[in-house]
Amino acid sequence: MTARPAIPPFSPTTKSASPLVELRDGTKVPQIGFGLYELREGEDCAKAVEQAIAAGYRHFDTAQHYYNEHTLGWVLKHSGIPRDQFYVTSKTPWNITRRSILVECEASLIRSGLEYFDLYLIHWPTGDVVECWHAMEELQRLGMIRSLGVSNFSVRRFEEVFFAAGCSTPVVNQIEFHPFYQQPELTAYCRQKGIRIMAYSPLARASIELPPVLHTIAAAHGKTPQQVMLKWSLQLGNIIIPKSRHPDRVQQNLHLGDFTLSEQEMAQINALDQNRNVLTFRPHNYF
Repeated sequence: MTARPAIPPFSPTTKSASPLVELRDGTKVPQIGFGLYELREGEDCAKAVEQAIAAGYRHFDTAQHYYNEHTLGWVLKHSGIPRDQFYVTSKTPWNITRRSILVECEASLIRSGLEYFDLYLIHWPTGDVVECWHAMEELQRLGMIRSLGVSNFSVRRFEEVFFAAGCSTPVVNQIEFHPFYQQPELTAYCRQKGIRIMAYSPLARASIELPPVLHTIAAAHGKTPQQVMLKWSLQLGNIIIPKSRHPDRVQQNLHLGDFTLSEQEMAQINALDQNRNVLTFRPHNYF
């Protein structure tokens, strides 16, 4: 593979409705992204992305195993908005070796029709994560990736494998995070290392009955309980990637800048932790 042209800086227009946060490598990312998990290639995915762009989303989160890279890239290309105004996160395949990453990242770019990913993550910490990381660093030098991160990494995986091998520090760790699954040890560890939390399933996939306190806080601000959950995570400094197929919820999940939760309200939501995750899948050799 030969070096590509330098990646232009991410430069969203004022039509981006999300605030920006800075990562440890100095790059900036929209704090609210649009998740594409379970939106497979095709018309439904295309419509969802089009609605998200119209609402003001500029950050899109995909992965090789989401099977929608082609649709996402097609919609972005035909949106009429320059590529450098979108922030695209993608992820490695699960079978990670040095060779597989070098091949599969380029395959993902070809499928999506993109020249680079703004952020590329190790999807699951299985296989040889150290060699995978070094391969990603090579892709970064080649201009195929702007920023490097990880997903679903535990403190143990960081300490016993990743940092023990001298790997550089990722900019994000994308993990399940919502009021009912706050992973305090892991999140404290990441913040101490300067690793930004990127929260998937920030609404717990609507699978947990919301307690009265969330309804009370929401009523006080004229918002929905779901908007309160997202705002809580934003105020903690997290990047969030909610997803929805419903146009009204797509709008609600993004437009959170007109209210602020008090310290007392934040503490009330902090107290909701049940160590209850909604993602039950774990790949072989996960720890």
